[in-house]
Amino acid sequence: MKKNILVLILLQIAFLFRAEPFPNETYIISYGQAPVGQHPIGATSAYYSEETCKQMARKEAENFAAGQIYGYTFEYQVDNPITKRKEYFKLTPQPSPDFLGRNVTFEEIESDFRDRKTFKLTYKLLEQQKNRRKNFAGAKAESSSGEDFSQDCQHWNLRQTAFENAVKNAILNKARKDIKSRPEYICGKVMLKSSPLFSIKSGLWKTIVYVSLTIDEITYQSSY
Repeated sequence: MKKNILVLILLQIAFLFRAEPFPNETYIISYGQAPVGQHPIGATSAYYSEETCKQMARKEAENFAAGQIYGYTFEYQVDNPITKRKEYFKLTPQPSPDFLGRNVTFEEIESDFRDRKTFKLTYKLLEQQKNRRKNFAGAKAESSSGEDFSQDCQHWNLRQTAFENAVKNAILNKARKDIKSRPEYICGKVMLKSSPLFSIKSGLWKTIVYVSLTIDEITYQSSY
């Protein structure tokens, strides 16, 4: 009898987490990283002061925090070599007022790399921001993930490109699960479930994102 009750409780908990991608939460965490000191860029190099490094990392962390609260709209035209249709992807941040202030802490965390520093941003959500995430999850949003492994890690501006590519792939992964044919055009809304994960492999940024998304419009290539 006790075993049956325990199984029932576990099933109820699993259902709640499956039904609500953003469960009740008080804080969100995001991470920012930036180069420090002399840093190679192709055949040249650039110097980043401690203050410049911190400013760059804070801006990145704030952008990813906003992506967890306000999300983005997206337009995605999938490339098709047969019809010579070129790929087009635009990820647009939703209008986000200055949401930081006393509710935020920003601190450096340990890193194994000498040429860059990593910072952690912890933000206490306001009630309307909690509701925004819950409402998005309740609008038939579905979970997906994507990754990118194509951008040169020496160029820090390519981190944003790697991030957008990972989001694009998460959207395409979700669309592919629903149908057999290849999508032609997709638009909708996407919200970060957590801060993106960055690592370096063979001199390239490896980026992984976990998102919740809604597709407002999707068209498919019916014939070639």
